[in-house]
Order: sequence, then C-alpha cells, then structure tokens
Amino acid sequence: MTKMKLFAAAIMIVFSAMACASNGGSANDDSPLSPQDSIVQKALGDSIFNIIANAKTITAEIIGYTDSTKAKTPEVKLSAEDLQIMKFLLRNPQNVASNDTVFGRVLPNICFKFQYKKLMCQLYFDFGLRKWQVKDKDDKVLRTFDIKSPEFVHLASQLFPSDEYLNELLKQ
Repeated sequence: MTKMKLFAAAIMIVFSAMACASNGGSANDDSPLSPQDSIVQKALGDSIFNIIANAKTITAEIIGYTDSTKAKTPEVKLSAEDLQIMKFLLRNPQNVASNDTVFGRVLPNICFKFQYKKLMCQLYFDFGLRKWQVKDKDDKVLRTFDIKSPEFVHLASQLFPSDEYLNELLKQ
C-alpha cells in the first residue's frame, strides 16, 4: 500500500509540473495570438503592437487646449488597473478598423505615452474629430484610426476628473 501511495504521489507531481509548464509562457514568446490581437497587430504593425502589449509604464497628459489661461496639466502615470484597461481597449479590433475621411485637422486632447524597455510610442486622441493617432518618439504620425468606443473618454475623465472638457464630453 505504501508503494501505491508513493507511485500516486509521483504521478500527481509530474502532472502538476506539466500543468505549470504549459501555462508559464511569457508575453514575449511566439505563442499564437487571439484573433482580436492578430487584427490589431496587423493594423498597428509588429513593433508598435509589441510596445503597447508589453508596456510596463503608461503616462497620460492633457494637451491641445488653446486657452492660454489654462494651467498645464501634469502627466499622470496610469495605475496597474488603468494600464490593463487601456491595453484592453486598444485590443478591440473596432478601434483599428477604419480611418474615415473627415474635414478638419486632428487636434489631440490627450496623449498616452507607452514605455517598454527603451522603446516608446505615443497615442494621441482627438475626441472632437473622433480620431486617434500613433506617433513615434519624434512625433511622426505612423497610423491614424477612428475612435469607435466611448470608453477612451471615460478613461481620460477618470484620469483627469477636474477637466471640464472631458466632463462635458461624458454628458453627451
């Protein structure tokens, strides 16, 4: 009976080790992407997608207001929860599905800066034209898309609760 218990325990340990090994993949390995992620990766490009998907730090800053009396809003570092929310929103294929022609120039309201190791990309959101742009560290526009979900405004107003413009957008 003791040999049987020892054999059963050994089998349990082997199966436990196999289960842990199969779930231990990192975000940087070559594991297959979900269908949603592969659509977003194709739209953004590999390097931008990797920066966004693996970013350890995201900061947000209100920009673009022309009122000279408005004080500059300091950058806000997103909490771990907000960081995951932002990544979740960006993985929605609807947000990279289109770039409809609009009349007007993109004047961003908020900028999100994604840092991964020494790499950086910036996402600029214009809630008036309902556009968002991907820019490199030199502010060169790499991609432009339509904002399809209102959750970006909700996240921005959560990060900057005293911003009157964002609060007005939430009411609409």
